[in-house]
Parts: sequence; structure tokens; C-alpha cells
Amino acid sequence: MGSELNIYKIAQEAGVSPATVSRVMTKNARVSEEKRARVEAVIRKYDYRPNALAQGLIKTKTNVIGVLAADLVNPYYSSMVENCEKEIIARGYVPMICGTLSNPDLEVEYIQKMFDMRMDAIIIIGGKSDSLVTEPEYADLINRVAESIPVITTGKVEGGECCQVTIETEKRSEKEYRVTITAAEGAELPKEEAIACTAPAAQKKTVVVISADHMGEGNEELGRALLKAFLFALTQQETLPAAILFYNAGAAVTCEGSASLEDLQALQSQGVEILTCGTCLNFYGLTEKLRVGEVTNMYVIAEKQLQADCIIRP
Repeated sequence: MGSELNIYKIAQEAGVSPATVSRVMTKNARVSEEKRARVEAVIRKYDYRPNALAQGLIKTKTNVIGVLAADLVNPYYSSMVENCEKEIIARGYVPMICGTLSNPDLEVEYIQKMFDMRMDAIIIIGGKSDSLVTEPEYADLINRVAESIPVITTGKVEGGECCQVTIETEKRSEKEYRVTITAAEGAELPKEEAIACTAPAAQKKTVVVISADHMGEGNEELGRALLKAFLFALTQQETLPAAILFYNAGAAVTCEGSASLEDLQALQSQGVEILTCGTCLNFYGLTEKLRVGEVTNMYVIAEKQLQADCIIRP
């Protein structure tokens, strides 16, 4: 009777999933003692002996771990992919990274291809596992793959026998975040050394200093047009300056009538400090006409420049 058995029949009698039976047979640590005992009891009952060739194929190692992300451009996903890549390499494996462009069909196709290529494990970041309701076909695919290799998802797969984790971030300060990774209820994780998650080095602090209402030497009308274009160009940059300092004739750029008010307001809304010299505003009779940013003094202007990693004077 043992020859007629397979892991699906054993799973049915033991009251567990086929993936759990597979883990017991491959001596995977991610199985509770209670489930392991039930599976082993059924195996002993029928003196079940798995096909040696099939077992050999399952245990073949490629030293490659697949990482599947919903969106490689999104900073949230790309940062997780980068840290996964570092840890995979540190443990002597080769990462194979794929983006699904948030396409559910492409995700399913890539999971199947990674399985066919015998990845040693698959990590799925975002995608269908983030859905509120898991499609039965998707859960079946995950379970089928998880019978042979570990599968980790960063979302919930209802009915899935993979390792499911949720990730929560808490901002504690400007440079400190607390990241909590929680395994789904009932998940059994292998005991390994803790993995350190280091935040990227702090971004360099750039300060822009504007001391005139125009840019460069020569024709002042052209210079004013260039300065307007420069400030607009700043709004389009991926990395913004920490502050923009206005003094002397540059104080007029933050005041009523300036052609750059809209751009400066946009920069301020994104966290850029807009600071204008109070003495300069008073000298030019502009104190009541300030329309963006805050009034400052020469002490702060000097301090900002001393603390800057980079100073730009257009």
C-alpha cells in the first residue's frame, strides 16, 4: 500500500498541507513538533518510502535565490530588494532579481519560472500577496512551489504554506527608523543569526546661497531669467537642498512681485528651508512684502553655511 501513497494522501490523513508533509520528509525545521508527529505517524503506518530520484531532484541546490518585487522603481520596494541582495550575497548565494511592473500575470509567470529553474528559495516583495483577498489559484501555486523550496512573502497569502511576514516602519527621529518584521501567526521560522538592517548614510546637506536678484554677470535682464530658470530646475531635482539663503539684493526674490514665488513655495512644501536676511529686507524696504519663507539673521546664515557639506552660489 505504501507504493500507492503520495504526499497529498499523507497530508489528507494527517490533517496537514502537502507542503508540511514535504518539509517533514526533507527534515525542514519550519514544522511544529505536533504536525511533524502526525505526518511521521502516517508515514510509519504505511511504511511510505518516497521516490529516491524525485527526492534527489528536490534537494539539488543551485545556490541562487530569486527575489521578486512588485515595483523596482518605488523606493519602498527597492530598499528592501537592496537589503535582501546584500544578505543573500553575504550568505554565499547569488541573487536573481526580477520586477513584475505591478502586473499580477507577470508575477505568476516569474514565480513559475523561478521554480522551474530550481531556485534555492524565492522571496516575494509586494504584488498579489498584498491583496485583501487571496485568489485560490495563487495560493495553490505558492503551496506547490513551497513543497520543494522555501517561499517568503511580505504579505498575507490565505491558505498559503509559505513563510509570511509583515513589515512595519516607525519614524523615531529624522535619521532613525524602527523596522518591525513579524511572521504570520503559526509560521515557523528557522533559527538563524540576527540580520542587521542599516539605514543608508545621511544625505549630504546642500545649501544654496543667493545674494542678488539675477544670476551671473552681464545683462541683468538675462540674469533674472536665468535665476528664475535655476530655481525652477531645483524643484525638479530628485535630491533637494536643505536650505536656500537670500541676502543683499537677493532678498527681493522672496518678496511680492518676484517671478519665482511659486517655485520657492513648491520647494518649501517639500521641506526646503527658505530664509531671508531681515537686515536686508529692512534696508530695501521689503519687510512687509515677504511672501515665502522666514526672516533670519546673519548668525543663522553663517551657521547654515558652516554646517553645509556643499554650498552652491549660482
